[in-house]
Amino acid sequence: MLDELNISQETDLTIVTFATQTVLDLATSDDVARRLLALANGPPPPRVLIDFHDVRFLASRMLGVLVDLTRKAQAVGGKVVLCGLKPELRGIFQVTRLERLLKVVQDPDKARALLRSGASA
Repeated sequence: MLDELNISQETDLTIVTFATQTVLDLATSDDVARRLLALANGPPPPRVLIDFHDVRFLASRMLGVLVDLTRKAQAVGGKVVLCGLKPELRGIFQVTRLERLLKVVQDPDKARALLRSGASA
């Protein structure tokens, strides 16, 4: 099976990108969810940038995983920022009102700055 999730470290940040245009179909959802939620574990408080620049479709389960990850990270003083959402994906976040719970910016550099700042993400 193709590894859909790429996780790398950039100094004090964890960067997540996706290798496919579709995130979380039934065959991969459990593994991707488990790996994402594990990012909120352990010291130091997690600072996670999730870049969706190559993603065109997002399964509904992913929305719940993103909310869970954000809440777990915030509970231990961490932050999660999403970036690079295509207009159709951004529309899903707006319609579901998830932009109230999740920090979404377009530019990856702005996402990095938010994660590194003292401001709440």
